[in-house]
Amino acid sequence: MELYAAIDLHSNNSVLVVTDAEDHVIFAKRLRNDLEMLVTALRSCPGDVRAVGSRANCALHSDATQARIS
Repeated sequence: MELYAAIDLHSNNSVLVVTDAEDHVIFAKRLRNDLEMLVTALRSCPGDVRAVGSRANCALHSDATQARIS
């Protein structure tokens, strides 16, 4: 079975979702940002992961941004 994964990266965790070619969710879970944990989760899915997409959500605090600009 062909599988497709998406990872939504946050500062301290990620949300991993794996679907099949027909968009049925095979796996969906919030995980710590730990590479081994993400790889283990992907390997636990029945089938071959054909592609992995990612999205990083890194918001900077406005004071920190202002300090860098000044």
